Amino acid sequence: MPQAFEFTTRRVVKVIGSELVIHCENDKYDAKLGNISREVHRSYKIPADVDTKTIHSEFDPKGLLRITAKKKK
Repeated sequence: MPQAFEFTTRRVVKVIGSELVIHCENDKYDAKLGNISREVHRSYKIPADVDTKTIHSEFDPKGLLRITAKKKK
């Protein structure tokens, strides 16, 4: 199962001001490897012609994150 399924888009994708922020982290313990920590943090400036209220994010069946939005009218 892809690692992305450990997260929900509500917890991963946020709009803060005029930026789209993608952040997730995962800590787990493996008996052979010990502590395993993963973290992703990306921030993107949202273009002025994008309606931030229409931003939608979802994981596809393969675990890829898809983010869509509509332009302002």
